[in-house]
Amino acid sequence: MASSKRFHLMLDEELYAAIDRQTRLEGVSKAALLRGFAREHLGLLPPIQEDPLWMLVGAASDPLDDGEPVDIDEVVYGKKAPRTPDTLR
Repeated sequence: MASSKRFHLMLDEELYAAIDRQTRLEGVSKAALLRGFAREHLGLLPPIQEDPLWMLVGAASDPLDDGEPVDIDEVVYGKKAPRTPDTLR
């Protein structure tokens, strides 16, 4: 950010609570959230859907993926060696 100006903002409790919830969802500060809202509302920042990177959202999605975790040990560590009496000692 080039240069910043500080100002004081008064919000009613309902609006403050809504902003607080949104910051928790997005994992950003209240200041960052409000700056983003202002830029978008004033036309200084295009909507995220117009960003070329937006086309990548979901690009790696597998339509057959049910979202359940899978065992990747064989991919990561290779096939397990067979257990023999020698390896059990």
